[in-house]
Amino acid sequence: MEKKLSDIWLKASVLGSLWASIEIILGSFFHNLRLPFAGTLLAMIGVSLLIGFLQIWNEKGLIWRAGLVCALMKSISPSAIILGPMTGIFTEALLIELFIVLFGRNLVAYLIAGAAAVFSAMMHKIATLLIMYGFDIIVIVKNLYNFLVKKTGFTMFTAWELISFVSFLYVVLGMAAAYIGFYAGRKSRQRQLEKKSYLSDLQPRTNIFQNEEKTKYSVKLLFFHILSIALGLWVINYYNIYIALIWLAVYVAFSFIRYKSSVRHLKRWDFWLQLVLLTMLASVFFNGFQNGNWLDYNGLIVGLKMNMRATIVVVGFSVLSVELRNPLVKAVLYKRGFSQLYQSLSLAFAALPEVIANLAKPKQLIREPINSLIDTLLQANYLLLSFQNAAASTKREVLIITGERQEGKTTYLSELVSLLKERNVKFAGFIAPAIHEQDTRIGFHLLDLQTDTKKLICTVTPTEGWQQTGPYYFNPEGLQFGMQTLSRKRTENAHWLVIDEVGPMELENKGWAKTINSLQKNSNLPMIWVVRRHLVDKVQHKWHTFSYRVVDISKLSIRKLIETQKWK
Repeated sequence: MEKKLSDIWLKASVLGSLWASIEIILGSFFHNLRLPFAGTLLAMIGVSLLIGFLQIWNEKGLIWRAGLVCALMKSISPSAIILGPMTGIFTEALLIELFIVLFGRNLVAYLIAGAAAVFSAMMHKIATLLIMYGFDIIVIVKNLYNFLVKKTGFTMFTAWELISFVSFLYVVLGMAAAYIGFYAGRKSRQRQLEKKSYLSDLQPRTNIFQNEEKTKYSVKLLFFHILSIALGLWVINYYNIYIALIWLAVYVAFSFIRYKSSVRHLKRWDFWLQLVLLTMLASVFFNGFQNGNWLDYNGLIVGLKMNMRATIVVVGFSVLSVELRNPLVKAVLYKRGFSQLYQSLSLAFAALPEVIANLAKPKQLIREPINSLIDTLLQANYLLLSFQNAAASTKREVLIITGERQEGKTTYLSELVSLLKERNVKFAGFIAPAIHEQDTRIGFHLLDLQTDTKKLICTVTPTEGWQQTGPYYFNPEGLQFGMQTLSRKRTENAHWLVIDEVGPMELENKGWAKTINSLQKNSNLPMIWVVRRHLVDKVQHKWHTFSYRVVDISKLSIRKLIETQKWK
């Protein structure tokens, strides 16, 4: 069963949602302005926010959890490539957590942690360039620097001295960001909170990371792209350039056809201008000047290969970012031992629109950074209270009764309900006993568990005006009857809600699907579903916010189930 969300994960969801909202607001603002060093500025702001929060909530493990929440929230970013920013955010949080563990919770430790986090932004950018273009870019930059020194006569700094100066600058910026966070955090503790809570009725989102329904995902394609990126880089490095070009063209064409909106980097003029300039620099500075020539064929080939590597990384990571949003992948990640993370993300996503609406606008954040940071920190306790209320009201427990077709699932459920009613357990909803004619199943009734009234739900007999699904024709009045048994008014005094069954129609958003969607948002009532054995995983993946217990009727007796389950 789903564990109660711990206090530290609640606080991580608060910090993660505030951090993500700033990343989204300022990230979009900087992107539109084409502002240079935008990543460094965002890293400094992130450091200030994290250090500021440590003055309010001084708990071990908070920062890395908040970094994980914020990084995963970046998956809703409209940017084609999300893996780079996600890893950058999480790295900053890990470094801050690490240095605070090593040196304690004091100003010196905060300064060191801030310096490491902002310096990591530079290292992350360098690593990204190396992944995209390979180590050949180092040769080009080195030769370009030597050329400029030779032509200008400017020899004040060697290459290593220049690198050291830039690194020192990043360290200083990181320390400054940490001190601002330290100061703002202390100030926020001194101020009285004037704003009222604007999240008094927060409901956790149950469709986090949800894309358009028309998006088709494939776990096979996820692994295909991972292998394709590795194979493509290997082919580019070790095979004839013409073979590599053919392979790259096929892969890019396939990706463009299947993920048209997610490879929009290829439509940007500045992306292609960057590649052209890099090819020219490679052809001139890789070997050209050393051989006394302006252009060098080997340098040109190196430049083309660098651009091919960049293209495959951009395209590959873009389409990977799409496939990683696969509900099946998310369900496996978040339900197999990551329930605390999942619940924290659910709350953070629920709050994100309101948090963004209540944050200072980008211009104000830039004009008054310290006051804006203090205002952001002041939201923390109210957000935490709202999250605590939302988490306390969240209990979505589903008991799945499963077996093969005509194995006796409904009979098992009927006996279970009868025995529990003798113990004063109250049920709402319905079971669906079969209708037989000469040992042949010809349809189903719905039996209201509160009133014991029946209604025909489907039959194999063709009936005008009834919708056909498989061999059965469904009675519109029977569907309405079933929905009434699941209504809030009919379920408010029940201990359990029963749905017999959740199957192919619901997986196609028909039948009881809309009712289930409403229940998961508006009801905390535990439920019993009947599900065919081969559909159990699909049902769990579709409604992955519930906490499930699966009971196979061939393996667990009714008496044993009653003994091992809490019913009131």
